[in-house]
Amino acid sequence: MITVVHYITSEISNSTLEKIFFIRKMYYYPDSSDEQYWNGGIQVLLNEDSLIKSHNDDPSSKFLLLFDDRKNLIAYSRFSINQKTINDYLVSKIHILAVDKNHVGSKIIIDSKETKIGTFILNTIISESTYHNSDIIVSEICVFPYPNLPSLIIHKKFNFISIASSLKIMQRKENDSNSFLILGKYLNTKKRIIFNSNDF
Repeated sequence: MITVVHYITSEISNSTLEKIFFIRKMYYYPDSSDEQYWNGGIQVLLNEDSLIKSHNDDPSSKFLLLFDDRKNLIAYSRFSINQKTINDYLVSKIHILAVDKNHVGSKIIIDSKETKIGTFILNTIISESTYHNSDIIVSEICVFPYPNLPSLIIHKKFNFISIASSLKIMQRKENDSNSFLILGKYLNTKKRIIFNSNDF
């Protein structure tokens, strides 16, 4: 079990970006000959320029970074606090959560407490969103053709529920498409509405 420190920041150094890209390429399918690389839209997630632009274009975007005692990045998440308002709802969004493949499912010690990496990341994002009076946190997860089962499992553990679905067209082939489930966790239980995919 390793001891971990964490940071929430909107400012990312070039060296940290390199570590993030390294995790992304380990976490997803790095071989472009693999159909799962393309059909899952992984080429978009692996695009470094896309990540930087998405972050810089979104004033609400933040990174949660977890480092071990050797200052190695072992996990990260990019999320946005109150990214938009939909029907008077303040909506926060989890864009991505990735863990070094050597630490997936690992227990860690952080702030003198024992926990799991994914559990700590989601708890932290929920706490940040609650502190900033978000009404709901949403997360978009691929379910077809290659479902992201680890993400579905951990979101279910935190009582995220299906609030919408969407179909996205990939650019490799004319008929490439992916189905995504949009999960949400209501933080303000007095407000419940039905969303549609166009909201996100």
